Amino acid sequence: MAEVQNREVESKAMEVKEHFGAERACILVDLFNLTAHAANRAAEVVRNTLSNNVNRDVKQSVFMQEGEAAARDLRENAKVRYVESELEEQAALEEVEREAREVLTPSVIDAAAVISASALSEEQLLTAADSVAPAGDAAADTLLTLLSVAMERDLDMVVHHISAMNPEWERAILDLSICAENPSVDEDDIEARFETLAKDTPDGPAILTAGQNDLNIANLIR
Repeated sequence: MAEVQNREVESKAMEVKEHFGAERACILVDLFNLTAHAANRAAEVVRNTLSNNVNRDVKQSVFMQEGEAAARDLRENAKVRYVESELEEQAALEEVEREAREVLTPSVIDAAAVISASALSEEQLLTAADSVAPAGDAAADTLLTLLSVAMERDLDMVVHHISAMNPEWERAILDLSICAENPSVDEDDIEARFETLAKDTPDGPAILTAGQNDLNIANLIR
């Protein structure tokens, strides 16, 4: 169990955050095209329901009404997907945390060893870890006991020192750190965050302007 140095530690938790973060970013970016999407939907309604004989004012009125409805629907759908994405991320991080704690749990928990380790100073914990590390896998439970005591007492130097002796432990510690920085939030909080970040629903005149600027739609609403 030689200590590993100068090695980038992979993190399941970070992979989860990057995946779902990118997913939500795409949802928000797509909303920048909300006005154009709404105009296209409104144009389909006008094209399929109104005859060419209907005057321009009626066409544009219907276009704006349908556009506003489409925009609301598209934005609401985006909010639902955004909330689902964050809830899925939370569930995935909870699973990563569970797996990390399992990795860091000794196969045999010795209550006497825990009590004894709890009485050691930071320096003594470091010395104890170094003294048993040469035993390799046979020392795993002892090292994990020392590690758990160090984690409980927020002795970061000891936690880093012991976890670096095993890549799996090191990754688990990093995952726990990332999970701790991302507490679960409820749907209302997620929706509030969406409302802060997402583009507002465009009104009818804005959608009409977008349609008038689109060569494929402009002739339809003249």
